[in-house]
Amino acid sequence: MRNLTKINVGDRFSRLLALERSGRKTPDNKCFYRYFKCDCGSIKEIMEYSVYSGYTKSCGCLNKEISIKINTKHNMSRSRIYHIWKGIKMRCLNKNEPSYKHYGGRGITICDEWIGFTNFYKWAMSNGYDKNLTIDRIDNNKGYFPSNCRWTTVLEQNRNKSNLIKYKGECAAQASVRLGGKPYLIYARLKKGWTIEKAFTTEIIKI
Repeated sequence: MRNLTKINVGDRFSRLLALERSGRKTPDNKCFYRYFKCDCGSIKEIMEYSVYSGYTKSCGCLNKEISIKINTKHNMSRSRIYHIWKGIKMRCLNKNEPSYKHYGGRGITICDEWIGFTNFYKWAMSNGYDKNLTIDRIDNNKGYFPSNCRWTTVLEQNRNKSNLIKYKGECAAQASVRLGGKPYLIYARLKKGWTIEKAFTTEIIKI
């Protein structure tokens, strides 16, 4: 994604008023972060693209207002898909959630459209949801919104994540095969706490 956002100080986007840039960029250096003042009075650092595209419309207060209106009349609060949706919200919005630092803490948001379970459910049912699939973000530097999400197997999801990890110019999926394993071998090693050097250089010993 090129940084096509054209935001100036004083521009308004829904409840957000643009202030100066914070100086921070996304890991791929293609999008900037900027401070925005919300109508509720709070100031928050948000990815410009997220605001410019309309995926983020407030500091989070709008999400809370919408959440108050949500109830469980759909009778699906114990279903698998409901817990997937709830997990997304927790990772993106709840600072007390252990995985928040990897999601909301680095600018990964959930679009306002999906704050309500019903809209998320309709999207899921129309876009290939199955009990054997998990939700996957196409671009890991962007949030949860319809055009950036899909349903995949755990194997496919791990392979996609492996393609994003590189060491000395070689992606993890390629190195995993070179070392004698499945495409997601190195991703699994890193998740266990291996150093990136060890993960990329230790061959599988076949007896």
